[in-house]
Amino acid sequence: MFNEQEEMKEEVKARYLAGEKILAIQQRFSLSPGSLYRMLHAQGVQLRGAKAAESLQAEPPHVEVEEPVMVTTVSIVRCYFYLAGGQSPVPGSVPGPYATVQEALDALGLPKDKRPHHNRYDRLSAKLKKSIRKI
Repeated sequence: MFNEQEEMKEEVKARYLAGEKILAIQQRFSLSPGSLYRMLHAQGVQLRGAKAAESLQAEPPHVEVEEPVMVTTVSIVRCYFYLAGGQSPVPGSVPGPYATVQEALDALGLPKDKRPHHNRYDRLSAKLKKSIRKI
């Protein structure tokens, strides 16, 4: 029986070195992948994948890669603000157009300490939205 196992190991080794597929060897001899590789390792057989792994550990060839260029597209939507009613309550100011909410609030004559400090029309109160139109 000992000779039969040695003969099987030699035949597995010979088939592996001849390039037979691993799955075919496993099926022919009823071996699991682990037992097949242990058998080959014990016989000092260099595994087929080992050559590929060694070549990966060698210095990789130099490949020049261009730096990616980031392109950012910004679309600017320009809104203008007009005072409702077409007349300015502050003498000498015009009813519009104004580039920012703050400019429109200045034209309404609202004191800076008693008004919103942002430029977002959607955050204005309903009363202020009635006084300023967004176009």
